Amino acid sequence: MKKWIFRILLILLVLMLAGGLGLYFYLRSSLPVYEGELRVSGLQAPVKVVFDEFAVPHIHAKNEQDAYFALGYLQAQERLFQMEMLRRVAEGRLAEILGEDLLEVDKMMRFLGMKAMGERNAKLFMQHKDARYYPATMAYLDGVNAFIREGKFPVEFRLLGFEPQPFEVKDVFSITAYMAFGFTSALTEDPMATAIKERLGEAYLSDFRWDSLYHYQQLHAGREETDYFHHIAMAKKVLDESLPVPFWEGSNSWAISGKKSKSGSVLLGNDTHIPYGQPAVWYEAYLTYPGFSMYGYYLGAVPHAIIGHNEHHGWTLTIFPVDQFDLYREKIDPAGKNRYWHFDHWQDFEHRQEIFHVKGQHDVAVDIRFNEHGPVVDDVFASTKNVPEGSALTLWWIVNHMDTRMMEALYGINHARSMEAFEESASHIDFLGLNVVYGDKDGNIAFWACGKIPRHPEDVNSLQIIDGSKKENELLGYYPFAKNPHIINPEKGYIVTANNAPAPVDSIVYTGYYAPGYRARRIEDLIASHNDWDIESMKAVQLDVVSERDARLTRFLLSQTGEEDRQTYARQIAWLKDWDGSYGLHSKAATVYTRIVYEILHATLADELGEQDGEAFIRAFPVRQNLEKLLLNAASPWWDDVHTQVKESRGDILRKALHTAFAENAAYYGENPANWEWGKHHTLEHVHPVGRKKPFDKLFNVGPFEISGGLEVVDKQRFSYNPDGEYKVTTGPSMRYLLDFATPALTQGILPTGQSGHFMSPHYDDQAEMFVRNQYRYHYLREKDMKKQQILVITPGE
Repeated sequence: MKKWIFRILLILLVLMLAGGLGLYFYLRSSLPVYEGELRVSGLQAPVKVVFDEFAVPHIHAKNEQDAYFALGYLQAQERLFQMEMLRRVAEGRLAEILGEDLLEVDKMMRFLGMKAMGERNAKLFMQHKDARYYPATMAYLDGVNAFIREGKFPVEFRLLGFEPQPFEVKDVFSITAYMAFGFTSALTEDPMATAIKERLGEAYLSDFRWDSLYHYQQLHAGREETDYFHHIAMAKKVLDESLPVPFWEGSNSWAISGKKSKSGSVLLGNDTHIPYGQPAVWYEAYLTYPGFSMYGYYLGAVPHAIIGHNEHHGWTLTIFPVDQFDLYREKIDPAGKNRYWHFDHWQDFEHRQEIFHVKGQHDVAVDIRFNEHGPVVDDVFASTKNVPEGSALTLWWIVNHMDTRMMEALYGINHARSMEAFEESASHIDFLGLNVVYGDKDGNIAFWACGKIPRHPEDVNSLQIIDGSKKENELLGYYPFAKNPHIINPEKGYIVTANNAPAPVDSIVYTGYYAPGYRARRIEDLIASHNDWDIESMKAVQLDVVSERDARLTRFLLSQTGEEDRQTYARQIAWLKDWDGSYGLHSKAATVYTRIVYEILHATLADELGEQDGEAFIRAFPVRQNLEKLLLNAASPWWDDVHTQVKESRGDILRKALHTAFAENAAYYGENPANWEWGKHHTLEHVHPVGRKKPFDKLFNVGPFEISGGLEVVDKQRFSYNPDGEYKVTTGPSMRYLLDFATPALTQGILPTGQSGHFMSPHYDDQAEMFVRNQYRYHYLREKDMKKQQILVITPGE
């Protein structure tokens, strides 16, 4: 009997081992190929690919089409699932593979118009087959589709039960439009500003700079409409949190001229701020063929480098958050919702029907009304019970109102041979607000704020909802590119952009959703401090975690602390007294201060807005960026606690909030000083779309890691103020990049995780530890400089 039991157990063990080995080899069968020879149909001639030690491909081709074909193929073998998710997010097609839970996200994305924009511009693109950017774009797509046709798909496709279809030109455009999605602050901030104004009054706006320069439209809305505006803002927040692939939020960038550099050559620095995810946002590659070379950062399914350099020139980017996104309040015919007041008469809305395929269910049809401003927000973002009678909101977004020249612009800046040619190409960037910072081997540095800037009538404030029934409120067009902010070879010898407001041009102040300028001023102060900059010293700028604002506010808050708290919480007080505003891994004061900020904001905002809305507002960008303005304004109406019979002062609220914060900190972090260190509670995990659900997080996610940095510091690592005492990082540098034109063939940078999207690849997370330890690696333009090489030859197949 015992023998039979033993044999059965042995058989089961063998079967388990066989199954495990089978699964292991199945998963490895789809690993990217880094060496040897591949035969791929579609090439004209063999292409040599040299992979460096971090799997960055250096593509050596004999012609342009083969170079871009190889780029498409190689990017697909590393990032096909990421590319597929980008396409589905932009086009509102997630529910097809993920089910009903993503249907509302699909509706909102389809409403925004990126799918329609892609289809419209693809038709125009195909009419210009003689354009110089046409062959490269088509060759790239041919390469992607060659992998779909001949390669092996990663396991994510099997887990979700579908296979990718070929990529088309429309996908390139819709994904490019998705880059602009992060610039849509208006959909959150405009309704939020309106809701606060109508609920509480104009005086409550000034602390968040919603009324500092501009006249606001009087909407005379009631509480029903205020709730409606709030609903829209919260729907956008939910959308942001539900998207499985990240969008652009901010960045730092600078150029330093030769007169301030150790080498005498131009220096460039850049780190783009995008929500963390896995795989990394950027894919690095070097392309060379006769007459062209470029080391670049590429987005999934976009054929041209978004950021890059060669031995002659390079460029970096930050968001130029000019207002390209407006909400209009339409007057609706009392006789029916299909007509709106158009200046002096009732006019019919046009209609667009969107069909959504839902996994495991019947298709869902949604009718969307639209007019000259854009689609009706109510049809997707709010249920009918929230829509105020007699009105509706329409959305004007620049993406839906122009035929884009983005492919021409991107191809042109990649292939420019002079600063003048580069500027000409950059002028064609239209629906994306981008600060383009340029440097070259000839010693030039320059900056252009690119993107079409809408021109509104002087008495229209586009930072709040606009009355769409009046002709005098209509958009007047766009400013010419010559009026966009720009700087060329400034006397001071450097240029800095960090999403801050640019200087007016001819007294024109461009409306936008700008950062408060703390990062920009910190970078400027550091660069101005000496004249011998090089890559090593620029690292200290890029990794700087000091908030001079928070150091100032700490000194102010200590002056407001009650005497009893000074005695009871002397240890926390001592840490704060010695704090210079640094959010280093071992800072204890950063942990203490962050909880204090939360308690102050909660005590200040939640009584007027309610607990749920107050918590949401605490996490909102206008609060984060205007914290100092609020705290230093003793006359702010926010200080009064509306739940009491007396009128509280700022001091009353601050002392109460400080006491609560000190007490909560002591209870949560305990007696051991090591438990208070910032890095133990400020952590980063790179979450894969599939890794959002257990147990797949153990396979696909990378981290968590302790990480330095914070809000409004140069090394921005975004988190939300909260009562939990744990601060999970959601957004930060999606790359770091430093360049000295004295040695353009050997620059430095880092990705947050790695080049590969295949979870079994050694390059899936081989940069993750380096990233959180503030280390860099080399970017090569020459094979002889590589520490390690793997060579792959791709030859024409049948």
